[in-house]
Amino acid sequence: KQLHAEEIDFREHEAKLQKLIDSQTVSSNSLRIAPLAPIFDQEAFQAQVDKLQSLASKAETIANRTKRAIAQKMERDPSFYLNFSKILDDVIGAWRVGRISDAECLEQVTDVMNKVRDRMDADVPPELQENDAAEAFYGVVNDVFGRLKTPPPDVRKIATETALKIDRIIQETMVVDWTLKPDIQNEMRNQIDDCLYELKKHCGLDLGFDDMDFIIESSINIARNNYD
Repeated sequence: KQLHAEEIDFREHEAKLQKLIDSQTVSSNSLRIAPLAPIFDQEAFQAQVDKLQSLASKAETIANRTKRAIAQKMERDPSFYLNFSKILDDVIGAWRVGRISDAECLEQVTDVMNKVRDRMDADVPPELQENDAAEAFYGVVNDVFGRLKTPPPDVRKIATETALKIDRIIQETMVVDWTLKPDIQNEMRNQIDDCLYELKKHCGLDLGFDDMDFIIESSINIARNNYD
C-alpha cells in the first residue's frame, strides 16, 4: 500500500483511486469522481471518502489530498504548511514501514487534514489569531529568530510584535494593484528593513544581512499571496 505523498502525480493518483472505487462498489456508475473534491469542501470530500471501504484507501486518499492542499497553499504561509507537510511525511513513513496500523494512520492523517483545513496551530500567539497574514509573518520571523546563535529569552513576544509591525507596514503601504508596482514593493522592503534594523539595535538581536533579507523577501511574497 504505497503512498505517493512526496512527489505526487495527483492525476495518476486520482485515476488509481477511481479504479479502487470501481472495485469496491457494486456499480461503478454509482460513483464517478471528476475530480475528487478538495479537503476544504468538507461535506463533499467526506462523502467521497465514506464511499471507500478499506481504512488503507481512506488514509491514502486523505493523505494525498491533504498534500495537494498544502502544495496549493504553501506560499500563503510557508512556515505553517511546511510544518504540517513534515508531520504528514512522518506519518506516511511510519505507515510504509509498518510502525503504525491502517487505523492509526487514518486517525493521524485525518488529524493533519483537519488542522490544515481549519488552520489550527497551537503555537500561534493569541494576538495573531484571525489574521492569516500576520500569522504567516510570525512563522517566518519566529523561525529565523529561533535559529540565531543567541536567541532572546522572549523570542515569541519579539516575533509577535515584529509580525504585527510587518503586517501594519504592508497594509499601510499597499495600493491598488501593488503587486504589479515595483516601487511600492521596494518601499515595503525599505520599511521592513528599517523595522528589523531598529530591532537589532534595541533588542540586541544578532540578525545577519542574510537573515534580514530572508525575512524581507519572505514577507513580500506572503503579502502577495494574502493581500493581492
